[in-house]
Amino acid sequence: MLFRLRQRSTIGTMKLQGSRVLCVSRSSATELSEYKDRFAVFVKTRETEFKRDALARELQLKEEIKRLKQDIFMTEHGQLEEENAALQNAYLSCSTLTTEVEKLKAQARTSAHELLQFRQAPAPATQYFVPPDIRHPTLHMSKTPGVSRSAVVGGHVQASSSDEWWGGTERSRIHI
Repeated sequence: MLFRLRQRSTIGTMKLQGSRVLCVSRSSATELSEYKDRFAVFVKTRETEFKRDALARELQLKEEIKRLKQDIFMTEHGQLEEENAALQNAYLSCSTLTTEVEKLKAQARTSAHELLQFRQAPAPATQYFVPPDIRHPTLHMSKTPGVSRSAVVGGHVQASSSDEWWGGTERSRIHI
C-alpha cells in the first residue's frame, strides 16, 4: 500500500513537472512570436520612413541640380565675366549634390541588402536556466544504519547520492 501511494505521488509529481515545462515552453514560444511580430512592424516602419525621407531628399536634390543647370546655361550664354565665379560655385554645388545623391542611393542599396540578410537569418534559440540542486545531502538518508530510503518506483531505482545515480562512473567524480 505504501508502495502504491509513493508511486502515485511520484507519477503526480512527474505530471505536474511535465505540465510546468509545457507551460514555460508555450509562454516562451508566444513571447518569441510576439517579439518577431513587433520587430517586423518596427523594421517595416523604419524602412518606410527611410524610403520616404530618402525620396524627399532625392527630389530636393534633383530640383537643386535642375536649377543649377539652368544657371549654368544662362551664364554660358551671354552673361558677364564677373558672373563666372557664380557659375563655378554653382557647378561645384551641382557636383556636390550629385555626389550626395549617389551616396544616398548606395546607402539605400546597402540597407536593403542588410534587411534581406536579416530576414533570411534563423531566429536565435531561447536558452533556459536550470538552477542547481539545493537539497541537503541528508535528505535521502534513513535513520536506520545501512538502509537508505531508495526504492524502486516505476521500474527505476531512486538514488540517495550522485554516486548511486551515476553508478561509480567517471561522471560521479565531477563536481557540478
